[in-house]
Amino acid sequence: MRPVISRISWSVAGQAMSSLTNFAVAYIVARELGLAELGAFVLVFALHALLIETSRATSAEVLAMEVASEPTTDDIDGAISTVCVIGILGGLSFIIAGAFTTSVTSEALTAIGLFTTFAAIQDGTRNTLIAIGKAKQAAISDFVWVLTQVTTFTIVLSWSTVTVSSAIAAWGTAAAVAAFAGVRLANARLSALASLQWIGSRRAVIRPLLLEAVGRAGFLQLATIVIVSILTIDELGRLRASEMLFGPIAALIIVIPHIAVPEATRARSDGALRTVALASSFVPAAAAILLLVSIGLTPDSFGEVLLADNWEPARALALPAAALTFGSAALVGAFVGLRGRGRVRETLQLRILGGVLVLTLGSCGALIDGITLAAWGIALARMLIAGAAWVCLARMSDQDKITLPPAEAIR
Repeated sequence: MRPVISRISWSVAGQAMSSLTNFAVAYIVARELGLAELGAFVLVFALHALLIETSRATSAEVLAMEVASEPTTDDIDGAISTVCVIGILGGLSFIIAGAFTTSVTSEALTAIGLFTTFAAIQDGTRNTLIAIGKAKQAAISDFVWVLTQVTTFTIVLSWSTVTVSSAIAAWGTAAAVAAFAGVRLANARLSALASLQWIGSRRAVIRPLLLEAVGRAGFLQLATIVIVSILTIDELGRLRASEMLFGPIAALIIVIPHIAVPEATRARSDGALRTVALASSFVPAAAAILLLVSIGLTPDSFGEVLLADNWEPARALALPAAALTFGSAALVGAFVGLRGRGRVRETLQLRILGGVLVLTLGSCGALIDGITLAAWGIALARMLIAGAAWVCLARMSDQDKITLPPAEAIR
């Protein structure tokens, strides 16, 4: 039990540092940049997020499901090399796209293209270290990432007016330092051959994980576009403002799989795995309930300090936003259990079904009664798919667990 607690503690500490720093960077950028530059910054980081989802699906998420078979040094080299290759290809794509755009968007795409590889490697090495049980080294990598970002942004804020390119350069320089530290901590040897061998030996697992990652992002963006076309961009802003109230819980839910899936995979019994799954849902669900109560008790004067004019519209949608967060919390535990059993096809099917439900119920809600019912529709979709995921997990037993063979047996 002590090693488990130690791994989880170090993982949570590292992720907490990283999340707090990301929040600080977002705050600095929102305060310092003009509207056009801020829009360009949001756009390129949405593309960067898709790149990160792709790299995780082809590397750390696969390793997290294989820890029971003790990944070898070649596996670790292959996973991190794959992240590096995806980062390089993505960075080149951004630079090429920047050459065909104009003004501030071109500047932002070029800047993110130069640095996205380093950020992908930092993320990949950190999650790989967590997956193989070296959570302390992962936390050290996060600490380097945080310390370097504090240094680079202090320099930028002190020496010049913040622009979109200087903000990305400050972030990217820190990513480069943290990426180098991460590779050293993982003792990884990067090579294109190792990446090809890794992808070739794991393609049956990578394919559904990759489809799930791209599909999840795709359905969410499509639902957003449809709701905006039905209503207005201001109404979407109300929805986003209400979701920001539960931003810390949402960040926790994103982090949980990276910590809990390796522990679920290591679980030796059906009961132990379900304990990990239940804990993964209980912690964020309880936090969401407590935060909803806190929002209800928050004086308007304090709320307006946090969100200014957005406080009242956000508070009006706090209940459906809480329901959405609660549904996401319920869903993450079931997915941890399913991933712990190696059931990637089931999680892919559930993600697709969930995306269809979000798109359908959210759009119908917007058509019938505006943004309020749209928010409830999205929340209902999330809770329905969470229920389906738990039913799917409950029907499985120890004998249903898919153990992935070691790389040597596949090559």
